[in-house]
Amino acid sequence: MSNTITFHYQVPFEIGDPFQNDINGLIAGKDDFWISSTHGLFHYIAGTGKTTRYFPEVRVLSILPDPVQKNIVWLGTMYSGLIKFNMRTREHFSYNTTNGFPHNTIANLQADDNGNLWGITGKGLLSFALDGSRINLHKVLGENGQEFNRYHYFKFTDGRLAFGGAYGYVIFDPRSMMSDHYEPEVLITAITINNKELPADNGYSNKGINGIEVMQLPYDRNSLTFEFAATEYNLPEKIQYRRWLKGLDDGWVISGNDNTATYSYMPPGEYELHINASNTMGEWSDEVKVIKIHIAPPFWLTWWFITTLLIIMALLIYLGVKRKIRQAIKKDQLQIAYEREALQLEAKAMRAQMNPHFIFNCLNSIKSLMHDLRNKEAILYLTTFAQLLRNQLNSNLLEVSLEDELHTCRLYLKLETLRFGKKLNYKFDIDERVDTHSIKIPALLLQPFIENAIIHGLLPLPQGGTITVSITLEDETIYCKIDDNGAGRNVKVKEHGHESKGVKLVEGRLDLYNAIHNSAASIEIIDKKDSNGLPTGTLVIITLNI
Repeated sequence: MSNTITFHYQVPFEIGDPFQNDINGLIAGKDDFWISSTHGLFHYIAGTGKTTRYFPEVRVLSILPDPVQKNIVWLGTMYSGLIKFNMRTREHFSYNTTNGFPHNTIANLQADDNGNLWGITGKGLLSFALDGSRINLHKVLGENGQEFNRYHYFKFTDGRLAFGGAYGYVIFDPRSMMSDHYEPEVLITAITINNKELPADNGYSNKGINGIEVMQLPYDRNSLTFEFAATEYNLPEKIQYRRWLKGLDDGWVISGNDNTATYSYMPPGEYELHINASNTMGEWSDEVKVIKIHIAPPFWLTWWFITTLLIIMALLIYLGVKRKIRQAIKKDQLQIAYEREALQLEAKAMRAQMNPHFIFNCLNSIKSLMHDLRNKEAILYLTTFAQLLRNQLNSNLLEVSLEDELHTCRLYLKLETLRFGKKLNYKFDIDERVDTHSIKIPALLLQPFIENAIIHGLLPLPQGGTITVSITLEDETIYCKIDDNGAGRNVKVKEHGHESKGVKLVEGRLDLYNAIHNSAASIEIIDKKDSNGLPTGTLVIITLNI
């Protein structure tokens, strides 16, 4: 004889009603039933036969009584998340993707023995603390394309849970599955542009702030602050954030618990803001929030404005250059005449104004020799100095022979040797093929470089040095070289471009010489260095075409 008592109730749906084939769960009370259906939740009172429908627009897939709170039932739905429903007060609360749930569809609800609810979602198996403090997504159970089926689930007496799928079933102990493998998404909660918060009705998206995917901004709205949150609410202090503004940052920027990102005065350009969050185990989620940002340049930096400006500038430059060329052609002959006269005046000035400092030093040297009763040396010094001075003052020619220029250089070096003694040595190496008497060159072409070699090259060295003046002929080109093994040009001379007045005058006369004779004479100054990069002297090469 059986101890089972069976009660029979009339189903509250008529034959043919589409609801009768969609019943998927039932909770029996003392004299009432709570019935879940893909057409909502129904409350049927057996004594009165009254049926009340809740959530008519919600497709309920599963119903589970709360194991602790007797008035609470949990509803798994399609597209509406997880609903917590109070059977006594009729109040309810929904967990969905807008407040941190990983997916809006959940079915096959089961409760374990540790206060957790389990169910299947479109992203895998989910565990949910009934007090709402923790949500974990266990993707490992859905690997290899595993798809769970509705209605195929079971709880064993030892607490293990089973879920059936298209390719088999999964059986596990919930106590071994509570590690956090959930991959939270990032929700944008607020955006501030130039210290003004963007409203929900912002013109960038009809889905609110979190729905914004692309932002087009003018150049003067380029200071942005983003506030965001991860869709995981258990232990929020363990959630970490990182961000990467592609186009500005070099890579991920770890911000810890700081859920804001501020970028001030962003230059015009194309950017992509990537925001990522970790779960409570510190594992970075594969879910990355991406917002594309385009900051337009001001009109004066647009391609069309720059192109127009360049065309206008090019046209003005063309007209200006064309006008200058016309003016230059008209004044060319007159300018050459002026330059010829200027060269003559410069040559005369060089002869009439021998370096006062040099003359003063020479006279002091003579005075010193006489004071030391070195009369023979003083007379020789004075004779050589008078010969050099007379040679220069008697010559008013624009050009002199190469022989005369070499004679002037010999006298000058002889005089300087008398002043500085063994610190100065010199020699001349003249190619026999060069007719020094017939070749004309600008006056005082070589002497200023010899003077520079002595003052800046040899005298700074305690032991002095040697100057070699050589004249060679190669392929109808004469090379005049002044070579010294001194200290090299002074660093300040090279850095600041300082040269003696004599050298500058030589360069000016040589330019005019080229213009008058249609020549290509040139000056090259080479700083000699050894294998260690240390200076070993200076080489001046003056090239003349004959």
